[in-house]
Amino acid sequence: MKSAIDQARYLMRCRNFAAAIQVLNEKRQVYEESFDYNYTLGLAFLYAGDTGSAAQSFEAARKIKINDANLLLAQAAIHLRRGNTDRAVQYYLDILDLEPQNQDAKRALEFVREHPLEFWPSIFGQEIFQKASAPTCLRLSFPLTTAPTRAE
Repeated sequence: MKSAIDQARYLMRCRNFAAAIQVLNEKRQVYEESFDYNYTLGLAFLYAGDTGSAAQSFEAARKIKINDANLLLAQAAIHLRRGNTDRAVQYYLDILDLEPQNQDAKRALEFVREHPLEFWPSIFGQEIFQKASAPTCLRLSFPLTTAPTRAE
């Protein structure tokens, strides 16, 4: 039997974020102190468009594992979505301190440098986190772009 975290990841690959959140919330007491649980729940909230709950889950994950590049990318995405460019840039720089070759952070910094802030509301208003046309630098590292196979 798959863990609740694995079930939620499967549901997220199917783009069923509400169901993923429900599965994880039902097991909150079991996984509450788990980095993977809090990170996965945060991603589900982020993709569902609930940045407040995503930020809370990511903060809980960060208390467990402070220097995780994927977590920092997710937190930076929230700051970008909120228009807090300076904070997002600092997160990307922190990622590059941890992983100097991190291509996601490099692309994100390039995106911020190339696009004026006035351009962003039109991007984020189009549910950027759910569209395949989203700039690569703003997609999170969780593999949501491929549909699950029958073997899963």
